[in-house]
Amino acid sequence: MDADAEREARLDILLAKDNRYDRAAYLFVCQAVNIIAREIAMKKHQSKEKHISSLQLLQGMKKLLLVKYGCMAIDVLQAWKVNSTDDFGNIVFNLAEFKLLGTSEKDSREDFNQRFSFHDAFVAPFQASGQPRKMPVISL
Repeated sequence: MDADAEREARLDILLAKDNRYDRAAYLFVCQAVNIIAREIAMKKHQSKEKHISSLQLLQGMKKLLLVKYGCMAIDVLQAWKVNSTDDFGNIVFNLAEFKLLGTSEKDSREDFNQRFSFHDAFVAPFQASGQPRKMPVISL
């Protein structure tokens, strides 16, 4: 079995055990970890430190969601059944349990608890602010 097929098989088993979140949420977290790890490595000039903190991961995922989905990010998260940063912690540790991600002894699910509000991150930036401007009147 090749690596991709094995990864998919592990994900199938994970989803059979815990189906709280959509498959796409798990795939997004895996993709985000790879992208964020590369960004960190480039910033640290190939440092041997490969660990990503919960805050780095959450901030990176927030950025990726906004770039990829914009004002629809909150709708995508809701479709994935991801309603808070706590849910991302559950996803990360589920992936780690099935050897799809690595964690260190210092990491815990609680590191992801209530790190930021999804409303503030994914809804508020797209809400209109202030009073609407008056439209010009065109006389004919």
